Amino acid sequence: VSIGQGALHVMQPLVLDISDDAVSEGFSRRLGLTLGVDNVEGLAGPSAASWDELSLTLAWTLRDKASAATGAGLRIPVVRGSPYITAEYTGVTPVLTSQQTLRANSGSDATSAAAEIKVDNTSVACDGRTSLRGLVFALDFKESDSTWLFFSPNGTDWVCIAEPFSLAATAPLQGTVRIALAKDCTTGASDRCSGTTSSQDATGYTELLRRHAGSYPAGAAVDFAVAADVGAVRWAWNVRYLAGWGREPLLQLAWPVHLPLLPGEVREAAAANPASPFNDIRGPAVAVVGDAWELRYELFPDVGLRAPRPVAESFRGDLLKALRGPGGALWNRSAPDRDFDLPLAYRLGVGDAYSAGKMIARMARLVAIADELGESDETYFSEMVKRLSRRLDVWLGREARAPFLYDASWGGILHCGCTFNDCIGTCTPRCTNRASEPEHCPALKATTVNFGNGFYSNHHAHYGYFVYAAAVVAKFNSTWERHWRSQILALARDYGNPSREDPNFPVARHKDWFLGLSWDGGVVSARGGRYQASSSEALGAYYALYAYGASVDAPFAKRLRDYGRLLAAMESHSANMYLHVRENSHIFKQGFRHSLVGVLSEHGLQHRTLDSEEASYAVGGSQLLSFTPVMETCLGEGWVAEHLGDCQASCDAEPACVEAGYSWPLCLERAVLDPIAAHSCLGALPEEAFSPGNPNANGNSLTNSLHWLATRPRAAPGTPAPPAVLPPAVPPPPVP
Repeated sequence: VSIGQGALHVMQPLVLDISDDAVSEGFSRRLGLTLGVDNVEGLAGPSAASWDELSLTLAWTLRDKASAATGAGLRIPVVRGSPYITAEYTGVTPVLTSQQTLRANSGSDATSAAAEIKVDNTSVACDGRTSLRGLVFALDFKESDSTWLFFSPNGTDWVCIAEPFSLAATAPLQGTVRIALAKDCTTGASDRCSGTTSSQDATGYTELLRRHAGSYPAGAAVDFAVAADVGAVRWAWNVRYLAGWGREPLLQLAWPVHLPLLPGEVREAAAANPASPFNDIRGPAVAVVGDAWELRYELFPDVGLRAPRPVAESFRGDLLKALRGPGGALWNRSAPDRDFDLPLAYRLGVGDAYSAGKMIARMARLVAIADELGESDETYFSEMVKRLSRRLDVWLGREARAPFLYDASWGGILHCGCTFNDCIGTCTPRCTNRASEPEHCPALKATTVNFGNGFYSNHHAHYGYFVYAAAVVAKFNSTWERHWRSQILALARDYGNPSREDPNFPVARHKDWFLGLSWDGGVVSARGGRYQASSSEALGAYYALYAYGASVDAPFAKRLRDYGRLLAAMESHSANMYLHVRENSHIFKQGFRHSLVGVLSEHGLQHRTLDSEEASYAVGGSQLLSFTPVMETCLGEGWVAEHLGDCQASCDAEPACVEAGYSWPLCLERAVLDPIAAHSCLGALPEEAFSPGNPNANGNSLTNSLHWLATRPRAAPGTPAPPAVLPPAVPPPPVP
């Protein structure tokens, strides 16, 4: 859909390209329909009259005061999953138009003299003179080769003009009309249908549309509940009715991402319904009847900061060696991970919040793993906690050199950014902009600064790292947590707010409640619509909400813990559906040859990163960037077996894979199938594999990598001890 002047333009997407590396959809205004009013001169709008997690109601109102006082105008509730477009008219005249030509019943091209439409199954002339009255108008268009149905309130008169097509009411309307696509590629003769003939009988689906057209959703109430390891999301539609129509349950559409989550009886009923004409980037849609849906997700176990299973004893010795020494941990030659610290600029709070957050969360993972290994009574452990809390202090405080700011316009926390200067390494790093004055914040001026933070890009990824780190400190220093609670909750609420009653933040800012995944982009439009480029970071951000809720004793703790688990489960489920492509997938049709999507958008997908890197190892490194215990919900053995070979071959073929820090995710992915082989893979990494200076690796550590290996299901008790990673049994070859 797209918004016009006093109207909404709608059409079925066109598949523009299906290739080895990309799938894209597009739209052509001349092949769609426009539903609006006959005179837009005195109309103001649109405005967002209301919205919720699944809908947005657009409103146009008459400008003159007398009409505005009566609420005269047009309202269109755009509701996810509806096979209809619905428009509510108050004192204005409806009109449906298109640049297309009606197809004549004889099969020849329609003309203004010969064109006909069907009204309640009776053919009538579309001559621009005859007054037409009925409930269901069938419109068959030549150029798009599609059949649409128009649903009218009882007792309304219409006049049809064939070319250019329009169907207009003869008087202002107090009521609601609907349109719906009944059949796509009606004859198969259109170029967009690749010259195929239509084989689908649309009679059953057309009757389904007719039967349920009198009931329509004007919005939805979304709620959730968690019991043990199951999370349920309930959608209850706000139902309204067309005048003169029967009151049937709602007809909505479900895509492949929904079906496994619905109750068995709903799936069975959907399978028995006639096929719909919708098969887009999300896969084929099926009809579902009901005024409410309940989607049930299997949740990650409620285990706090620990892994869902104990560390395998065969890995413990090497894990402790990487953590506490002696020897190095592949980040600073001889330094173990217990000594890890941020580079000077980030210790001072000078730099971007995203990079700082990644490395602070890396420190937090080391603390959590040390505690899991029983090291919390050691002196070095308390030093790690203090160091972690001090680094957070620098970034959370009001006097931060690059502070966080509250933006009342969109309701969110923005990071000021930093105009960095260190005199080319000869002076103490500093921000040269005046952080006390928001108008001088560089991140608020350009989308290229601070990874778009000032325009709400990737807030869940940016702030999830900070929230996770705060969760870890909170477990061991409740006094510190209470001191910073308002700041921590502000970051958490920015991307993970659970309450519609919160006036300061939207509900789960990046989450698409209909598809379950999260969109990275902020308030800047992008070609192809909203996009996602790192499902692992989204997953980690929602896990951070859970971790914080699990680490504090506060009234909000349980709800935040449940909410984080649920949002993470939604993310994992959708990533497994839309980003992890299985062989013979019916989602993206045939042609796309890769097992991992790099950038998924609303109307396309590509096997590349946001930086346009096309190598499989780079795409894998971008999507599999953040490894916390919850990541296992996203890495099933079947998909890993399909993906790993292609990705490994890509890495082996290009030295840049190791040089750029993309090789370690392959080791961790391999651990899903074979922890021992993954251990050897880690042993072959270069000595600076986890250097803070490498943006593709500075959020991870050798300790975290070994912990991942040691807690895989296949790293079972009794597994023989692997060869030591530190030092490697055979030194790896030098990186070219």
